[in-house]
Amino acid sequence: MTSDYPFTPLADVARSKLAEILLQQQDLAAALDILQQLLRRPLQDALRRDVEQQLRQALGRQLNVYQRQDAFFDVLRTFFAYKPVLPPTEAGHADLLYPLVTSYVRLGLLDEAQSLLPTLLNAAATPIQRAHIALAQATLFAQHGRDEVVTALLSPLQQFTDPTMRGQALLLLTESAWRAQRADEVVRYADLGEAILTGAVERTKFFTILGQAYEAQGEVNKALQAFHKCAEVPDAGERAETCLLRAAVLHAVQGQHEPALALYERMLQTFPNSYKEGLLFRIAESHRQLSDKAQMLAAFTRLREQTQDAFWQKVATEYLEQAQWQERLQERLAVVQNTLMR
Repeated sequence: MTSDYPFTPLADVARSKLAEILLQQQDLAAALDILQQLLRRPLQDALRRDVEQQLRQALGRQLNVYQRQDAFFDVLRTFFAYKPVLPPTEAGHADLLYPLVTSYVRLGLLDEAQSLLPTLLNAAATPIQRAHIALAQATLFAQHGRDEVVTALLSPLQQFTDPTMRGQALLLLTESAWRAQRADEVVRYADLGEAILTGAVERTKFFTILGQAYEAQGEVNKALQAFHKCAEVPDAGERAETCLLRAAVLHAVQGQHEPALALYERMLQTFPNSYKEGLLFRIAESHRQLSDKAQMLAAFTRLREQTQDAFWQKVATEYLEQAQWQERLQERLAVVQNTLMR
């Protein structure tokens, strides 16, 4: 019919139905071509609106295909090729703007992406869709260090009614605030983060940042509490090791060498593949600060015997030889003193 009556309203309807069939068959290119040709014709208003919606839907699906393939230039090229035949209401639909903005970000065109964010968020059909868009875009902008955009997208947190999404948004806000050196803002999230973050990775990330923020504010006890909470998260893995080390070093800096020693030893037992040489050196140094010479020498002996690293062997040997030299010196001084006393 489309070939026999190419310029009749009935043929236009037939072409629209053919495009619909092609979409069902996933032949997006052919469907887009037919719909674009239709929109260049003087269609009846009702049919034009239907075809415009069909074209927007087909274009959105094509853009999503390119996005999944990381073909971000193709997303931009295709969008702008079809945009002139679409009315503003369809060209500004979230189905088209979302892959467009995402492609801009992926290509490093952050200013172009940011300029479209208000339009994209306003185009969301429901509050939950808006929240999903905001969270996804905030994640992308965070990867590029655009913390002011992250904060604007995720505030207020109340827009995220789903607990999982709210937790993800809170962690992004916390990381963003810490990168921007806004320790006071990180601390304000303390209670909420502890309450809503449930995953091991999320909780350890949060408590690590929180501990550092408290430390930056001089709140040593609160920092230690945060690091200890991080270390106690089940299945925390390497992050627990990092938090234990931060807590131990903080204890040592405060002159609290006994709790520091306990944490160093715990790390050696719990994480046998950790940086053993550094821990043994810290253990020896803590014993030195406690004036426990025997334990200090024992730690340096462990270090010398358990490392294959030439640097650490040299460090341990020098400390042990120095201790032996000081011991012999003390013995000779004692002999001289006894002689003078006679």
